[in-house]
Amino acid sequence: MSKQSFSFMESIIAIGALVTSSAAVYIAWDQAGVMHSEQHLSVMPAIQIDRFELDEGASVTVGFNIENAGVGPAFLQSATLTKKGDPIEGQEHLASEVPAGVVPTFSQMSGRVLAPGVMKQALTMQWRADALEPGQKADIYAKTDGLALEICYCSTLNRCWVSKSNTREHPKQLPGACPAPKKGGLF
Repeated sequence: MSKQSFSFMESIIAIGALVTSSAAVYIAWDQAGVMHSEQHLSVMPAIQIDRFELDEGASVTVGFNIENAGVGPAFLQSATLTKKGDPIEGQEHLASEVPAGVVPTFSQMSGRVLAPGVMKQALTMQWRADALEPGQKADIYAKTDGLALEICYCSTLNRCWVSKSNTREHPKQLPGACPAPKKGGLF
């Protein structure tokens, strides 16, 4: 064999080795990305917020339930109650926004951990039916109709989302952490 053909053969082998090792690096990089995504999905919480209205005869109740429908724990960072988009800053503010006679019950949401499959009542407002005037039930439903609850929560891997009631959209992932809870807020 001539010296020139041997060097040509070495070049072909070297190029083949480079292509093969480049393909191996790409496959490893792609597989690492897939595994990273699977890791995040294996601990992803999914908070669902549902508004409820109950007329039980003796009382009228309006409130919000939250449920973690995901597969991982949800670290609740902040919760905000709004009326037609404007935040409600405290119990006095809430009392001025809804019909009189309500005794609101709040569950502390900020700083709590909600396990997968667990449902909690975040807010319950109850009016005794015997204290209501005729037609006041319709007023209760009309004045509480604009209330909405928004919760910011994170997974164990520090990915955070915002979930809102009164919407059928998936929670929106945040580019960073949840904002700090507001002072004087309800939750």
